[in-house]
Amino acid sequence: MDAHGAVQTRIQMRSRSFDWAEPLICEQVLNVYGAPLDGTVSNHKVAAAQTRMWLSLIDGDEESFEIERAELARLAHDAKVAVAELDRANRAVLLELVLVVVTRFRNSDRVRMSYVERLQAALRVIKQNRSLTLH
Repeated sequence: MDAHGAVQTRIQMRSRSFDWAEPLICEQVLNVYGAPLDGTVSNHKVAAAQTRMWLSLIDGDEESFEIERAELARLAHDAKVAVAELDRANRAVLLELVLVVVTRFRNSDRVRMSYVERLQAALRVIKQNRSLTLH
């Protein structure tokens, strides 16, 4: 099994607490990228890689995150996605997740704070990676 296949298996086995976030992440990323980026690599492949990267990130799976980040870098390079676009998509994802957590889980401090702590950890990783600028 290759590294990407191993990541897929880990993502399938991960905790289920952020399963609701997957379609939201993908939607935000696709909203940023809009129409297909070029004729060779579709924005859907880039969006899928960025979605998997985010799921690994918020799940705290550093190994999967690094593998998915590398895959995202490769696909983004092939599709000529600007670093600013990746950063914009990451900010859109983070904002959407924070808004959902704050509004949806407002009646449960324990659950809300658990989600907020995970998102804060994700933000720290993104900042450490210079907004995942792929350098």
